[in-house]
Amino acid sequence: MTLLATKSQLITVSLSSRVHTVLSEEAKIRGQDISDFARDLFEDALSKYHRAKVDADMQAFVAEYAGTEWDFDPALAAAGAEVILHEPSGFEKNIPEHLRVEFHLETR
Repeated sequence: MTLLATKSQLITVSLSSRVHTVLSEEAKIRGQDISDFARDLFEDALSKYHRAKVDADMQAFVAEYAGTEWDFDPALAAAGAEVILHEPSGFEKNIPEHLRVEFHLETR
């Protein structure tokens, strides 16, 4: 069995005594070393930050290109409609008949 070593970088972060106390108490509750717990929190926060940034970038793209040729691809929409109309995926059998809606897509 081969173990892969990862290189770690050491940083120093000054914490207020209140934050240090809370961090220490939470680590103890979870049975973790304070450094391991802090690392887990930091990694989780960076992951959430990255997801939020990607979401914001996507929203900015949508806002910028709404109503342009980038906003709608008729060929892609027609292909998607073709699949939905002619190759049922099975989900529609769970929809009561009186709630089903038929639609037609026209491309220009």
